[in-house]
Amino acid sequence: MLLKTRILGVEEISSQPYEDERGSFRELVAGVEGDLRLCEAANTAPRTLRGMHFQDIADETKYVWCTKGALWDVALDIRPGSATWGCSVALDLVPGGAGLLVPPGVAHGYITLEPNTVVLYLIKGKRHAGAQQGVRWNDPRFNIPWVETPRVISDRDANWPLWSERC
Repeated sequence: MLLKTRILGVEEISSQPYEDERGSFRELVAGVEGDLRLCEAANTAPRTLRGMHFQDIADETKYVWCTKGALWDVALDIRPGSATWGCSVALDLVPGGAGLLVPPGVAHGYITLEPNTVVLYLIKGKRHAGAQQGVRWNDPRFNIPWVETPRVISDRDANWPLWSERC
């Protein structure tokens, strides 16, 4: 089931597990149209920030879940002309819980909250090599509500330009 958020196209992915004596089984992307092209997983130390990433020329849609640990997952609308431009949505993702659907043109990032957090991405659409862009995680223009201060962040993610520097 896809639950709308305040950002058009960003949806919380929710499903009920089927449980029996063997354990549980959950369908992750019921109702998704089109082909899933890529599956990625990231294993990350606590208080590691990844993001805020987007591809400005791609039609890439991300489906994001936590399979181990916990993370604070954020989507930021930077689509030109969007009624919710500059708004962000954040969810606490934990194993067995909801996921997040991030459509094209929306920046995505997260901070891990526990050791050895594993994040699963299912990708739909086409990724373009060299099209990776980013928004500074702490850009004051967007005031993203991070629940932790990062302990680990890549130089690239720490130094994306501020939105006001993009001309």
